[in-house]
Amino acid sequence: MTKLRFLLAALVLCFCSTLVAQAQIQRTFVSTTGTDAGNCVPSAPCRSFNYALTQTAAGGEVLALTTGGYGPMTITQSVSIISPDGIYAGITAFSGDAVTINAPGEVVVLRGLNINRQGTGNIGITVTAVGVLHVERCVVSGFASTGIRALLTASADIFIKETIVRNNAGSGISIIGPTGSGTVARVSMVNTRSERNGSTGFSFLGNVEGTLDRCLSSGNTGIGFTVATTASGTVAEVNAESCVASNNSSGFLVTSSTGGGTARLRVARSVATNNITGFRQFGTTSVFRVLAGTNLVEGNGTDKDGTITAVGTDTNP
Repeated sequence: MTKLRFLLAALVLCFCSTLVAQAQIQRTFVSTTGTDAGNCVPSAPCRSFNYALTQTAAGGEVLALTTGGYGPMTITQSVSIISPDGIYAGITAFSGDAVTINAPGEVVVLRGLNINRQGTGNIGITVTAVGVLHVERCVVSGFASTGIRALLTASADIFIKETIVRNNAGSGISIIGPTGSGTVARVSMVNTRSERNGSTGFSFLGNVEGTLDRCLSSGNTGIGFTVATTASGTVAEVNAESCVASNNSSGFLVTSSTGGGTARLRVARSVATNNITGFRQFGTTSVFRVLAGTNLVEGNGTDKDGTITAVGTDTNP
């Protein structure tokens, strides 16, 4: 009898788990006229992104149907959160963080979102674990700390494209890579702007391999673009092409502390102007290289400080 009861209980649990799995669907919808109930289909959308996530299958999509605010959310699965062209989908944090991503090994896409703070909102997008993150055509503004921060302990790939991060009290975009052997944050940013933040515009620390293309850092209280290491054995390496740093403390900075790993910054076809310092290299294990004859570093308080090494020649017409 005991065995029979155990078997029946196991069958009921399996059946209930199957129903839950079946209840989640591949594509869900939110609207300002929706309610957080049901499974968020187009004819009966939900009200918040956070609830819609509970109804969305792993690897699915959540789409905004109407202009409005959809509240902070925590993402723990593979998913795409999408605001289509012509629709304003806002995420406002009155306290804490607006978007929290803790999804080890998963693929997360944020597209077309406007993320801002009212009250004591701390960070716009905070990432503690992810496999692959895509941030596309988003605006992140006004937070008490950082606009976008990744604080990673494992390898990840981060892609940020056509995004604006502005008016945050701390850094605009901060990528803190893992420090363990064989781990790295691979980062690509294209046509992204970091403007009038209270600290650094773009910051890279720890094990990072970064590529910047057509990015602008302007009006930040701190450094425009900084690459740094502080932990022994770590390597931070960033390549910047066609980027602009203006009206910051330093435009482009590479720095390392004694015994704190290796930092490398390579800059090509870029501009540093109206900064306190244009190009700056600091630390015995930091390396600053530029593609000879392609950068404009002029009009700064000090144009170049430290060892700036020119390499190669520009073969483009």
